[in-house]
Amino acid sequence: MGRAEEVSDDDDESAPAAGSLDDRVVAALVAHSKTDEPDVHFVLLHRNANSGRGQLNALKKGKATVTDCKTPTRKGYTDFVATEFVSLHRPITPDVPEAMVLAAGRDLRALAAACGQLSADYPAKGRLDRQAVESFFAGRVEVDAFAIADAILAGDTGKALVATRQAIAGGATGPAITAALAFNFRNLIKASSAPRAMPLEQAAAEVGLRDWQLRKARQQLTGWSPDAVARALRALAEADADVKGAAVDAVYAIELMIIKLGRARRAG
Repeated sequence: MGRAEEVSDDDDESAPAAGSLDDRVVAALVAHSKTDEPDVHFVLLHRNANSGRGQLNALKKGKATVTDCKTPTRKGYTDFVATEFVSLHRPITPDVPEAMVLAAGRDLRALAAACGQLSADYPAKGRLDRQAVESFFAGRVEVDAFAIADAILAGDTGKALVATRQAIAGGATGPAITAALAFNFRNLIKASSAPRAMPLEQAAAEVGLRDWQLRKARQQLTGWSPDAVARALRALAEADADVKGAAVDAVYAIELMIIKLGRARRAG
């Protein structure tokens, strides 16, 4: 038997704060945690916010089992996918993990199920590649802010504009898009100063990147001169201010930024 508790805001002053349970509920759960009822289990989720932390500590003092489930990093999701295919004994090309995350989303259960489905249903001839993922999950691709950044750094302004519209339609915000672009441009700058005489892993550590980040950033550096990067950073800073309140239309500000970034790269 399972049970979930969901709390939402309302206007009742007696209601617990968002993220908290009623104290009477917590008291009952603490009492239950000290009993031995094998057929009754409660699963509670705490998102590591300050709200409800006192109640969480109260539950910890009972016999409640606490599992720390940290949100994976972007690389954590792709590593998870790669591990899933290893366990399924299906060889894949290096671009499959990222394609799977874009296609199936970032719910780990959905990702695991998608990997299993693709492995079971796709013909077992050779390695699975990105084309196999995109054709198998056609229509389900999830565009995120990092996909926009990848298109911009590759010099494909048209693709970046399309990805921007798709990302915004999917819920991406202006600040999320500018943050993703800023992250990628910072990596670009770090990669430009990474010693090429050093082994990849050592050079990456020297500039504060992982080896895969340095490898990708070095590939993206092609076509970006120092002047082009400087112009891009100015356009990015203006857009960041715009989407945080300086402009009336945040979507227009983002699209204008994408165009300026494309021009900056072409100008060299």
